[in-house]
Amino acid sequence: MGDRTKRVLLATDRTLRVNVHEIAAALNRVCKYIQFGACEAPIDLGREPLSNPATYQAIAATTRPLLRDHSLLLIGSALPYDNNYFYDSDDNVVIASAWSWDRLTNLPLTNGFVGFITDILSEELDDSVSHDDNTGCVYDFLWDKTGVDARLRSGIMCRECLSRVRARAERSNAKLKLFDCTIQEGLEDLLVLLDEVALASRRETDVLVRWQAKAGVPQEFDVFLCHNNDDKPSVRRLNQELRERRVVPWFDEEQLRPGQPWQRELEATIPRIKTAAVVVGPNGHGPWHEMELDAFLREFVNRACPVIPVLLEDVGTTPVLPVFLRAFTWVDFRKSTPDPWRQLLWGITGKRT
Repeated sequence: MGDRTKRVLLATDRTLRVNVHEIAAALNRVCKYIQFGACEAPIDLGREPLSNPATYQAIAATTRPLLRDHSLLLIGSALPYDNNYFYDSDDNVVIASAWSWDRLTNLPLTNGFVGFITDILSEELDDSVSHDDNTGCVYDFLWDKTGVDARLRSGIMCRECLSRVRARAERSNAKLKLFDCTIQEGLEDLLVLLDEVALASRRETDVLVRWQAKAGVPQEFDVFLCHNNDDKPSVRRLNQELRERRVVPWFDEEQLRPGQPWQRELEATIPRIKTAAVVVGPNGHGPWHEMELDAFLREFVNRACPVIPVLLEDVGTTPVLPVFLRAFTWVDFRKSTPDPWRQLLWGITGKRT
């Protein structure tokens, strides 16, 4: 890589809940040539909708200094564009919009954010052709934005596009402007990223979780989602919404390896989990009815960790808590006051917003 110092700088505004610091660190382990950094603070993009050039001009005083040491600034947002694009750009500033993400796919936002990186990189490698139809290729224009789901799961560059980019790499050893690497180097990293995002997406898991597991990084968790298996669909949605708010849950579907005793795995992980949320969903039965989970909850209580009983919005009758949980304050999603999300995040993070 020589003496190259310029990195791709990742940032968000206050509307997109992904952890750019963890994503940048993971990308630096996965990519061989392209290097990434993370912006320390969110970048205020102003009011919606996003618009080019108006939004870019409004943030120029903020973005200009950041670009002195970076080749590209990618800002993720949940605000919509006035042209309904996923992303637009002004020179080496790109704002990517995940507006209405949950209407397009059930995949984690992290997968989409990394997917935006692959889109921008592929366009930098060759912007001469795009597919009007949704084929699953990274060069699909996505006029129909629901195609993003198939693209992330497929992780492909079609044969014709791959041949075209490889031919360009053979003709030129010039560096790419936005990624500070050669075409061949950018192509190698792109193919790796497409594979990685696809492998995670086909399992409907967070690509960041996959990368941390591969790296052997002992992961810290903000909250243990303790629940009854009958409420799994509701808890699955809660897990995704917590991740979008930059909370890292321990959720059995994402953390337990098939064929292994779950009790042993959870017992080893408990010291790295800061809080527990005791979730009651539409089934109406609490997880304490299961002997093993009851024992794990008592362990959190004994460690003086916050234990937060959570009633989801589709619960009917409020259940009777076991004696050891009755001292803890509920978070009730059936009520609007106090705001249940603020209450839950306060309980998990210790920070009141």
